Amino acid sequence: MFSPNYSQVQVNEIIQAKQANPQVPFVVIVDIADGPGNSYDSQRGDGIKSMQNAGITVLGYVPTVWGERGIPMIEKEILNFHNWYNVNGIYLDQMANWEFNSYGTYLASYYTDLTRYVHSLGMQKVLGNSGADVPYYFVGTVDQIGIFENAYTPTLPYLAGWHLSYNKSNFWFVSYNVSNPNPYYIAAASDYVNYLYLTNGVHPYPYDSLPPYFNTLISDLASLIPITINSKSPDGSIIDSGFLVTVTQPDGTANTLFTPATFNVVKGSTVTISAQNHAGFVFDHWSNGSTNGTITVTAEQAMSLVAYSKTSERTTALVVVHTSATTGTPVTGLWITAALTNGSVAAAGYTPFSFEAYKGRSYKISVGNYANVSFAYWGNSSQPPGQSSINVTPTNNVYLQAYVNDNASRNASFNPGNYPLFS
Repeated sequence: MFSPNYSQVQVNEIIQAKQANPQVPFVVIVDIADGPGNSYDSQRGDGIKSMQNAGITVLGYVPTVWGERGIPMIEKEILNFHNWYNVNGIYLDQMANWEFNSYGTYLASYYTDLTRYVHSLGMQKVLGNSGADVPYYFVGTVDQIGIFENAYTPTLPYLAGWHLSYNKSNFWFVSYNVSNPNPYYIAAASDYVNYLYLTNGVHPYPYDSLPPYFNTLISDLASLIPITINSKSPDGSIIDSGFLVTVTQPDGTANTLFTPATFNVVKGSTVTISAQNHAGFVFDHWSNGSTNGTITVTAEQAMSLVAYSKTSERTTALVVVHTSATTGTPVTGLWITAALTNGSVAAAGYTPFSFEAYKGRSYKISVGNYANVSFAYWGNSSQPPGQSSINVTPTNNVYLQAYVNDNASRNASFNPGNYPLFS
């Protein structure tokens, strides 16, 4: 947020917004000169301290140049931010979202090492910004990963996707060139990420100033009310992934999650909640007594609901397929198909891949080659090497590991950025 053009007016505005909405966690990124600069700046130091005194987390901006910068150089800048400004953590910009840099360094380990160094100095938070989606094995290499940065807001399916396998505390996003944020979209998006920030700023310098709707954005976040939905069997036992529950906001924006799930909605709004039968569980009634699978509620305060099932036995099992190079390095993006014995495709998708299979039914799981990446063998299996299909008949959850010969380097798109984040 602190660009080279320091503004005490904006610092004051951020502090005032935090004081007016103390329940909203604030993170502000300080970029002095593409890093900490060459020496201590007392004006910026005073601004940082004043924000910290108001309960705001302040991070120092350090670019990684897509994993090409040497770790000693980055650690020097991290140490300078720590010694000069006593920041709460570090913001690693230009975070790569592919496996290796040009020197052959495994980038998941590269970012893990930087995060450990930050924590070793006593700083509490490391945010990485990829600006685009990342391989699943990057989760945990930093404390939170920025998975989107563009001149529009990400779709809800984009924010959901494979990210639902992990706690939302791992992810954040930013959007610029946004003229008029929709509070219902903000509520729905907050179900999937820990931080988000929207601004009307435009490329190439979208984060030089706060948007005119800054205070409205913060008040919208502050007004969110959580609705938690669980599912239980007839005897009252908790069911994991028992129902698919959809919460629809007044403008039609809708999120669908497996129970147990928590949805954020705008305080005072009336939303529609629907429970869909899943995995052999059949809806019976809500904890409020309604026997209709679809109900409406007006959210004035945090609330909890339970969807009860008529049945207690799960009829499906989870089949998970991960792919790795023969060296053990995770590889993502290979196409998987799960076919029934009659040849019809029951499910398909890119690794890491998972689907719910009916217990006792046979499936043929196949791995497709891609570019210079070719199938090698199945792990923990008697399947002959080179045979890319394997038959499974699940009675419980099944986890498959396929190994491939990975002779190609595959990159993803990205966008750099440095800005304040709010959740």
